[in-house]
Amino acid sequence: TFELTALSGADPGTRLSTTLTIQDDDPTPTIRLGDLPLTVSESAGAVPLRIELDGPSAEPITVELASSGSATPGLDFLLPVTPITVPPGEVELVIGLAILDDHGVEPDEQIALTLSSPVGALLGTPSTRTVTVLDDDEIPAVTLGSGDHTISESTAIDAISVLLSGPTDAEVTVELVVAGSADHPSDFALIPSSVTIPAGSISAVSQLFIVNDSRHEPPETVVITIGDAQGAVPGLPAACTVTILDDGDSPSRYG
Repeated sequence: TFELTALSGADPGTRLSTTLTIQDDDPTPTIRLGDLPLTVSESAGAVPLRIELDGPSAEPITVELASSGSATPGLDFLLPVTPITVPPGEVELVIGLAILDDHGVEPDEQIALTLSSPVGALLGTPSTRTVTVLDDDEIPAVTLGSGDHTISESTAIDAISVLLSGPTDAEVTVELVVAGSADHPSDFALIPSSVTIPAGSISAVSQLFIVNDSRHEPPETVVITIGDAQGAVPGLPAACTVTILDDGDSPSRYG
């Protein structure tokens, strides 16, 4: 606003004023997502996420960031806190997209990131980027930890341990197959014949119940072998032989 006061020849009481409005001719900037790697390993730690403007702004610019896809926020990655603010005068903001490494064997997963609702800028393109997180966990091997051993018929219970080469984020189910010269159920019972190793654990136990009868008989065997495994692959040793010795009064008399 300009004012004219003390004009020569004018009435001293007259005040002349005018208002001049300066209009900003700078275009409103557009905001977009910068380049992302197409794939990253889940052990990458963090991925740089670039928020880009096509020109600076005298005011801070905010924008919302959302995610979709098969990857799960909080389990597979951490989404930056929104809204995201680009400071005045800046044309790029780099923030970290944290990738979480787990022990679960799983398919590769996608993270789709989308900008929306900018304040102080127009939404440009691309506003969505997708990165694929590659699983780097090997399928664990499952083995029998007991090894070949000999027990007496009076042992009653023999523990058969089932081991994983490493923990996983999902449970592992293993079928145990039995064979050998001993008869089921007159000589033994394997309970359970299917064991479940909980997520995060590396072992489970099945129990071989021995029937102590009054018959005199030669040594008998129970051969336990890993069958179908869900969430693991059979490793070595995949079998163990348990030899059951008769504890009768006359071991030389069989029948």
